[in-house]
Amino acid sequence: MARSFLKPIIILVGAAFLTGTLFLSQLLINSSPTFTRLENIHGIRFPETNGQIDVTEKLAHLDIELSEPVFAQELVLKINFIPLETEELYVGVRENSFWLSYPWQQIFPGEVDLIIPLTDKLQDTDRTIDLMFLAGPKAGLANPDLKNQDTTHWQLVSLTASVRPAIPTLPQIKNYLASLLKRERPL
Repeated sequence: MARSFLKPIIILVGAAFLTGTLFLSQLLINSSPTFTRLENIHGIRFPETNGQIDVTEKLAHLDIELSEPVFAQELVLKINFIPLETEELYVGVRENSFWLSYPWQQIFPGEVDLIIPLTDKLQDTDRTIDLMFLAGPKAGLANPDLKNQDTTHWQLVSLTASVRPAIPTLPQIKNYLASLLKRERPL
């Protein structure tokens, strides 16, 4: 009878030890991620004018290359943009393999500081994460024909990113472990 109670306790202690060890190891890593140039969903870069990137489509993304796993990390972004012909702008980091699995956060013109927990986000095998911008109302995502919506034009003035340690929540830890099990492996 005592053995039936012992197994869950051992699993819980082991998981807590593993989580603590991984988190403490992340404290020793301090890096600034690199990222690709902002492009549309077809991989075509947006033009640059006077050091500012002109975005003229509803969806724009870039890859952020991390030097460490996403576990127990958070992304700190500084974004400065000018809306021009765009009423709303949202940003998100991809959560899973579905191409629009981004928990969106609205950002406002000027310089914005944004913190995004990374533990439960999708990290490709090359250690990149996908950052996506969505111009216009989030309701536009319900319409798969994003081309036929109002005119979009905004300028990305600057974008900086850093990664710092963060204590993950239990659901984030579960999602991280599940993503490791489901991750596609090269043949």
